[in-house]
Amino acid sequence: MELSTRNPENPERPMGSEDERKSAENVLIKVLKKKNIAYTEMRDEAAFYGPKIDIKIVDNAGKEWQCATIQLDFNLPNGSI
Repeated sequence: MELSTRNPENPERPMGSEDERKSAENVLIKVLKKKNIAYTEMRDEAAFYGPKIDIKIVDNAGKEWQCATIQLDFNLPNGSI
């Protein structure tokens, strides 16, 4: 699992307020820890629309593949989730 987070020193990239993004990241971290899921934080890898968790798997040949993404999207209008 990779948790893609914002880089507070790069303000031009993200959508949503700093407080919203920080809160969303904290929720994702809390869930990963509560479920005892090991993850790597990928700082400055969040999408412009919000933080995300990338689920990656490794095949028999050792090649890594992205399997799924769980994302919080600040591009959607409020109340549409």
